[in-house]
Amino acid sequence: MIHAVLDAGARDQYVVVQTTTGALNQQKEVAAADVVITTPDGRALRADEVRDSLVYTTMRFITPQVGTVYRISLDKYGVALVAGGTYSLRVRLPDGREVTGHTTMPPTSQSPPINSSITFDRARDTLRLAWPASAGARVYEVFIASSRSAFTAFADTSIALPGTAQTSSGAFAFIPGTTSQLVVSAVDDNYYDYYRRGSDPFSGGGIESHLVGGIGVFGSIVPIVRSTVIVR
Repeated sequence: MIHAVLDAGARDQYVVVQTTTGALNQQKEVAAADVVITTPDGRALRADEVRDSLVYTTMRFITPQVGTVYRISLDKYGVALVAGGTYSLRVRLPDGREVTGHTTMPPTSQSPPINSSITFDRARDTLRLAWPASAGARVYEVFIASSRSAFTAFADTSIALPGTAQTSSGAFAFIPGTTSQLVVSAVDDNYYDYYRRGSDPFSGGGIESHLVGGIGVFGSIVPIVRSTVIVR
């Protein structure tokens, strides 16, 4: 099981490698894997295995905590992610199994991201945002996070969120008395296909993975809007 998302707004890129029997509580992190991302010009970037339990968060009491992750420092290799460029991932496990995938960074004209600060009354206000379309972006993700909540929604080129907005699982977008960070990102096909739906135990339908040799995601995002939201 692989989770890797190239983030054009970060200088460190991370890959999480796990094995699983299919049960959430049986997921196990994998050490000593060989993880390589290849750039559009053919340069191989080999990841360093590090211990960092804050990179990949899990659902408490449902899935085991992940502490071993694989980090690629773009500064170490002196490279930058290229909008519109296609990157490949190869993960070789200690037992010889191999997982591969490809992602194309969404091409955007908004760089660096638009930054702003918003004061928001949860009881009265509606957050309205709009941004220019970028050719090649599959869709846009709106991510809002505070110390007490995390909210995600996909949108086209605008969104309107009332103060009481919730996810299907009941998570609130805005919590009174908190300061949230809002990020709008252009995302690629792999990211959208994987995160737009969960596994359905009734229909047998599940997540859509574009990896070869394993399940998970190797996708890419480009932040285009960042806002600090002070919630009253």
